[in-house]
Amino acid sequence: MSTTNSSMVVSFLTRTVGESGSSGFTALTTPTRTVTVQRDEEHNRYLLHVEDRSSGYPRQHTIGVDFVTAGEYRTLLANHRDIPPLAGDIIVSTTAEMPADAS
Repeated sequence: MSTTNSSMVVSFLTRTVGESGSSGFTALTTPTRTVTVQRDEEHNRYLLHVEDRSSGYPRQHTIGVDFVTAGEYRTLLANHRDIPPLAGDIIVSTTAEMPADAS
């Protein structure tokens, strides 16, 4: 883990947390997902706490410096940047014929 990457992430999370503890992550909150910033006193960091209820029961996720500075995350982020955004409708079709017994 790079010290520079860690300090950038901590700086970003610190800037987005207001004096009252509210965050700039309210845009990520939906009716089925709640995103809050929590202070990790033990490690002197901030964590994103995600509660996802899209599948009917709450699933808890915590995203911190260790996650966003991991090699896998950087690879995923680099691949995401290489894929252009898709605009409009996406139609998936095939030229193969359906078997006779398929419904």
